[in-house]
Amino acid sequence: MSCCFAPTLRFVVRSADGKTQELVAMTKYFVSSSVTLPATVDLAKLPTGWDVSVNYHPCSPPNCSLVDSLSTQDKDRFQGSARLEGPGFGNNRVTLCLTASEGQASSQLHSVKLYASNVKVSWN
Repeated sequence: MSCCFAPTLRFVVRSADGKTQELVAMTKYFVSSSVTLPATVDLAKLPTGWDVSVNYHPCSPPNCSLVDSLSTQDKDRFQGSARLEGPGFGNNRVTLCLTASEGQASSQLHSVKLYASNVKVSWN
């Protein structure tokens, strides 16, 4: 059995100058977590064993690497909620309403707002 599950949402955006950039939102939780799925969690008060991160890539991988991230492990501030359904065959869905801002100085990613409704995802 896996140590943890990490449903991942990828947001590809095009900046005003036409460059493609990618934001990757990941909600990770350990199998030993007290929360059972389906569940809705408050991103400002995550249950023990949960972590949320948003990674910034200045272009679309695999052609570039991670430049910056916001993460609950780094004491960055998160608000909103995540609704996780699954893991199961064909029933893996996430609804995410997320606002995050840096808790410490960040090189490029200072704040972000993301929303995705009932998106089918794979579990890593």
